[in-house]
Amino acid sequence: LVRLSLVRAKFCEQLALQSRFKDYSSELFLMGLFSLIDSILDTQMDAIMDKLPIPDEIKDALSSETGDFMPFLKAIVAYERAEVAACADAVNQVGVAMKLIPEIYFESLRYANALT
Repeated sequence: LVRLSLVRAKFCEQLALQSRFKDYSSELFLMGLFSLIDSILDTQMDAIMDKLPIPDEIKDALSSETGDFMPFLKAIVAYERAEVAACADAVNQVGVAMKLIPEIYFESLRYANALT
């Protein structure tokens, strides 16, 4: 799960850098990193988010699946599940071409593999 969290973190960061959210790439990295923290800690996501001093945009996406950051999380989860239409919809919401997604994902895998 830690490796998958790293992949998600890098994916969200790299997707942000290709979008209008490039100024929020660090926050989106953090969102991806924390996207599986509930499973890692075996605790409800809401309880974890209440205790962390992180931006509300991250908390909204992870706790209630809402907000401007949610399409980034939807994109990576859909890509992991090979749900092409859902991934394309999420990627379109952030203004990135779908053709860039495989390379962003492979770069994210390389990043996670180098750290684990």
